[in-house]
Amino acid sequence: MTDKELKKLTRLQLLELLVEQGKELERQKARAERAEKKLRERNLLLGEAGSIAEAALRIQGVFEAAQAAADQYLDSVRGMCGIAVPQEEWKEYEEHERIRESKEAERKRSGQGNAGESGRESLEESRREEPEESVQESPEGSRQEKPEESSS
Repeated sequence: MTDKELKKLTRLQLLELLVEQGKELERQKARAERAEKKLRERNLLLGEAGSIAEAALRIQGVFEAAQAAADQYLDSVRGMCGIAVPQEEWKEYEEHERIRESKEAERKRSGQGNAGESGRESLEESRREEPEESVQESPEGSRQEKPEESSS
């Protein structure tokens, strides 16, 4: 409204305009408050997300340290038992075991596994899958050729 139009209004009309302006002001304040609250919540979520990412990195470091300690322990146990298995061979063995276990689990899921099959039978089956090497470990940890068995 222009100044001329405002001067022509009665006191009652001016009061009504004033009340209407007050209500509009309250609506805008409420809207601004809601927007600020959303902004604070988003900032809080962003801060928490950063904290969660940092915590995940720390946990990963803990798991890596635990794995390294477990590997070191296994190596020392193998050394105390006189088992000198190179790391590569050990990893191959573990991979073979994982594959065998996954095949066995798949058979059980599909219902092909025998209900009476014992662990010994499955062990014998896994031995049949891979031919036995002609190399054995000596108590000192060095590898030696196995003596050929004579069938006389």
